[in-house]
Amino acid sequence: MHAALRRFGSPEAVFYADAEAYRGIEGLKNAEPLEDKDLAEPRRILSECHRKSIHILTWQDAAYPARLRSIDDPPLLLYYQGTLPDIDAEPVIAMVGTRHASLYGLQQGKMLGYQMGRLGAIVASGGADGVDTVCLTGALTAGGPVIAVLGCGVDVAYPAKNRGLFEDIRYHGCLISEFPPGTPPYPDNFPVRNRILSGISVGVVVVEAPRKSGALITASRALEQGRDVFALPANVGSPTSEGNLQLLKDGATLISEGADVMREITEIALSTNDDIIIIDPEAEYRPLVEGLGGEVIEISATSPNHINALDMESGYNDGDNPVVLKSEFLLSLCEQLVGAGKLSAKEKSIIDRCTAQVYREFIRNGYLGVVPTLQDFHAALLEQPEPEARDVALALELFTEGSLNTFAKYTNVDTNSRILCYDIRDLGKQLLPVGMLVVLDSVFNRIIRNRKLGKNTWLYIDEIYLLFQHEYSANFLFTLWKRMRKYGACGTGLTQNVDDLLQSHTARTMLANSEFLLMLNQASTDRIELARLLNISDNQLSYISGVDFGHGLLKCGSTIVPFVDHFPKNGRLYQLMTTKMSERVEQAS
Repeated sequence: MHAALRRFGSPEAVFYADAEAYRGIEGLKNAEPLEDKDLAEPRRILSECHRKSIHILTWQDAAYPARLRSIDDPPLLLYYQGTLPDIDAEPVIAMVGTRHASLYGLQQGKMLGYQMGRLGAIVASGGADGVDTVCLTGALTAGGPVIAVLGCGVDVAYPAKNRGLFEDIRYHGCLISEFPPGTPPYPDNFPVRNRILSGISVGVVVVEAPRKSGALITASRALEQGRDVFALPANVGSPTSEGNLQLLKDGATLISEGADVMREITEIALSTNDDIIIIDPEAEYRPLVEGLGGEVIEISATSPNHINALDMESGYNDGDNPVVLKSEFLLSLCEQLVGAGKLSAKEKSIIDRCTAQVYREFIRNGYLGVVPTLQDFHAALLEQPEPEARDVALALELFTEGSLNTFAKYTNVDTNSRILCYDIRDLGKQLLPVGMLVVLDSVFNRIIRNRKLGKNTWLYIDEIYLLFQHEYSANFLFTLWKRMRKYGACGTGLTQNVDDLLQSHTARTMLANSEFLLMLNQASTDRIELARLLNISDNQLSYISGVDFGHGLLKCGSTIVPFVDHFPKNGRLYQLMTTKMSERVEQAS
């Protein structure tokens, strides 16, 4: 049928074409059904769908899952009852296994289904007896959306004892089938439906399966479709686990809990060509960054490393005059040094004039050649006839010619590493406000460069409250935060000092307008403020009140949901990530 659609362009054209036109279509094995122009059966099916609230989704509909459309033989039609989740926007995990599961398989399947639901995955399965049933039941218990992909019509309860389960699925997800209403569960239907189950998923978990089973067929289809395959440890000696053992021998990913699957999927998502930039004020990220092959840049007054505060990429102001934005940056920097509100209108005009002067040749040359430095800007100030210019130059002298000139010279470090960490712990009290401004501007330049290269950028700012302690870095960050998405970047701020963060009006505005917020255990005063700011209910607050590690709330848009994530401590990733001194000492010993 796909071949006929490619030939004629639309279902209508396929239907009205004559038998002669079907001949010779490459890939069309059987044209006989197309030669039947009787509409009685389609009308009956449409009537049944209307009567039983069954929705029809065609291959050409916008709501048809793109993930499924990408496989070699996607179904032309899907029938479904219930509410179709956003399959392409959420991680769908297919869970499969034998109908004749052992107690081990039933227990593990229900536990995994529950964990997947709590972790935010959409659990999909076949609705059969055994493993399918317990996985779907576990996910429903967790409150997650579920999908049952059937080998019969969505109005047919097979097995009959799952009638109640299917009703729950209709309410908390949907039943899907490519077979019309009333289609019995013919044995040949189930291997066919398996391609849909794997096709809508990002990964397939085999809970328990014998060597010859439909679960392994699903796993095989998943591999053909480029999906990931996971398998529980085999219950050695049990015939119902022989398939798991074979999958693990063949390279399937071993898992023991739902978090293993979700973390693996996350790691795969990160294994792209995207750039990752970290601003680290506590020198905690070095093991992780270096373990991932990234670069750590230490910045301090005594470090030989320099970052030029006046670095500028072409496109710095998105097509407008880039000097305007750089002038604002230098005004902020000067006010930071001179003191808030102490720059006169005349001094601001001089700063703007000198900014244009030092960049003139660089911009004329198409952003090629030697970029100016703060020392050049300082020299330009001294050349101005007004005494106010010399006052500003004097205020800058410590940071251009003096001992704190870290940002006044040409950049001498490699800022092109895919994973880059700015270690700013040792900047010191005087240099820190300036340093944060310069680092943010350097990050902005990198984001601009990446956009031109067609690369995404992920920015992580630890202890973000520090940037809001200084008016100018807070304002610069706020501007950057608003511009990021347009430039193909995503910013994440992290802090344990919520109270300090909420003291800033700018920070409160950013929090209130952030699309995603993840909250762990909070102090009582912080909970009250967060509840007021984010409209969190008392019941929801219980998930961030006196809870264990890994428990919290996730706010996505207007939706707030609780989560639990028990990060395994026995893996290499945890060893790289932990910031607990006792654990680092233990690792070293």
